[in-house]
Amino acid sequence: MNKCDVELFHHYLIRYGGGSEHTLYVQPRNSGYSIDDKNRIAYGGKCSCTWQAVRLESGDSSCRQTAAIRLPGGERVGSHRSAGTLVMEYRGVDEKGTVYQLFLAPEYGCEVMEEIVRWKGTLGIPGAHWRYRVTSYKPGEPDESVFEVPTGYRVESTH
Repeated sequence: MNKCDVELFHHYLIRYGGGSEHTLYVQPRNSGYSIDDKNRIAYGGKCSCTWQAVRLESGDSSCRQTAAIRLPGGERVGSHRSAGTLVMEYRGVDEKGTVYQLFLAPEYGCEVMEEIVRWKGTLGIPGAHWRYRVTSYKPGEPDESVFEVPTGYRVESTH
């Protein structure tokens, strides 16, 4: 389950919109949903989608192996704290000048705590910026209700 807040900017400086996105993947039923909390609708249903997290390999306290899978060619550039835990920062740049940053937490099996993508623009201003950031993390198995379409929501199949 992911809940993302979105802000949209024109010319990278002028805010022109935003909102919230909530997605849900139910593994045992192999179903995926995009949740519209404002209108109380869940779009989706059965899918061929799968999900499996990349996890820390034994003895990889710097998350090097996980970074190599998630960000091929990336290099470790440092470490700092994110959501209260130590994270290893990896950075890579592709042939188009897109910059990727990945922050992995060894304490939590190299879980991604932050990810940033900046697409090249003009005049030194990025063309676009995408950021995923964990603001709070509680290890362990969450309550099963987190992985259910909220009660009272209408389900609309996208197939």
